Amino acid sequence: MILLDNQSTTDIFCNKDFVTGIHTVKGRVSVKGNGGTLTTNLKAYVKGHGKVWFSENAMTNIVSVASVVKKGHRITYDSARGGAFVVHKPRRKILFNRHPNGLHYFDPVAKLSISARA
Repeated sequence: MILLDNQSTTDIFCNKDFVTGIHTVKGRVSVKGNGGTLTTNLKAYVKGHGKVWFSENAMTNIVSVASVVKKGHRITYDSARGGAFVVHKPRRKILFNRHPNGLHYFDPVAKLSISARA
């Protein structure tokens, strides 16, 4: 799963199946969260999103709301209509559905996206 995180300022992935081109960079990032602090100097590429930080030690795959908006994509949410966040991309919409635990996720394996016509 990939989480959409409105409190994160960093995109970081841990699943090699969701990225390509993992490589070492000169800089590094330290991410602080409930699991402690994680530092990495690896970056990778996520198709349709771009460069992200990468560490197999990260707790999950995270895309920050801040980075999605910075890329020029609109995000909408309607709690009365299923409680999903919708990322509006040029050719499609991506649904980040609400998990029973309250987090919003996209499952790239299940391809929970809808076409731009929806």
